Formats: sequence, structure tokens, C-alpha cells
Amino acid sequence: MPIATLAASIAKILALVGVGVALRLTGVLKREDVRVVNALIVYVALPALIFGVIWPARLTWELARVAVMAWGVTFAGLAAA
Repeated sequence: MPIATLAASIAKILALVGVGVALRLTGVLKREDVRVVNALIVYVALPALIFGVIWPARLTWELARVAVMAWGVTFAGLAAA
């Protein structure tokens, strides 16, 4: 995955956070709206963003290597805990 694609994905996530902060600062969203907005982001926006990034990605050995490294880090963390 080119660095530009990764940076664009991170920028989209940060834009979601920025919209939330802006809505909170302007008073559009109240403190009691936090649960609804978080659920919207976690269950709708973030999966759609991930799917949009993964769908055009080409399957390569580098991608498999990243998955193996992620599992390795997960198991190392579990072992350390």
C-alpha cells in the first residue's frame, strides 16, 4: 500500500474526529449525544471506511506478511500479559 493511500485513510479518520470536535464546540452536539455518535462511527462509518480501503487493494505477499506480523504481535502481547 503506497504511503499516500495510507495517509489519505488516516486523514479521513482524523476528519471524522474533527467533525465531532467541531460539532461539540459549536454546541450542536451535547454530552448526552456522545453514545449515539460513537455508535454511528464504530458500527457504520469506520467499517465503511475500512471496506473502501481494502476493496481496491491488491493481494500480495507483503499483505500476508503484515497479517502474520499483526498476529505475532498480538500473541506476544498476550504472552506478556
